[in-house]
Amino acid sequence: MLEQDALAIETFAARSGLTPEQRATLLSWTGERVGDVRMLFRGEVFVSRALRNPVVRGCPQCLREQAEGQNRPLRYMSMSGDWLCRGVDICLKHRHPLVPLWSCQSRFERDNIGERLAMILPELFSGRFECEHVEPFEYDRWLDLRLSQGLDDTWLAKQALFAAMTFCDLLGAALLRKEGQEVDGRHAKAAGFAVASQGPESIQEALERLTRAEDGEHTVNQGELKPIFLWPSVTSIAMMRASTGFAISFATMS
Repeated sequence: MLEQDALAIETFAARSGLTPEQRATLLSWTGERVGDVRMLFRGEVFVSRALRNPVVRGCPQCLREQAEGQNRPLRYMSMSGDWLCRGVDICLKHRHPLVPLWSCQSRFERDNIGERLAMILPELFSGRFECEHVEPFEYDRWLDLRLSQGLDDTWLAKQALFAAMTFCDLLGAALLRKEGQEVDGRHAKAAGFAVASQGPESIQEALERLTRAEDGEHTVNQGELKPIFLWPSVTSIAMMRASTGFAISFATMS
């Protein structure tokens, strides 16, 4: 099952009474390998590390809500597919950050969900995993809609989701550093999304800010843009294709 062997999946679906549509939905939220380091997730291609990680996260309030009042709570508990995506940071239903629930290097131990949930069940009921609630950003809502329904009314609809998520994170982090603010993942993604979602002109203006020195002149090195240009998939150039000359001039600098 963990290797997603076709016969094993077919047997599981038949014994579970799943329709072909339900089976396809289940696999789409699990992620299907399409190469050594790529996975198909909700109809989009991701690098595997964006979906598979030794640290398994989730919303403790979702899990406790499923288990409360049940004689055999593990029968009613399930891990939500969107928790796999490293771009997802919060549970919109409970406005609770996704938190590490367990960590296992062994894939088979890590994905033995029943056993892992049984081990942390007392801690879930005791509130050990609870954190302060947070307000969702527009980035959070955008990503939820894109994953759950395939809807996107921003300029990013034209971009592959993994590239869009990565670019928002890198661009937002660069903007926060430029402004002397502390960089954390959630705020970086939100700041980058606020710019990138509006399209090329907004991105161009942000790049101008990032490459302008204190004296008002442009910097002569990559500066804050270096992490963007070093990204292996050259996400930056793909996302900034409307201002290609500007992007390449900085990408080729040493």
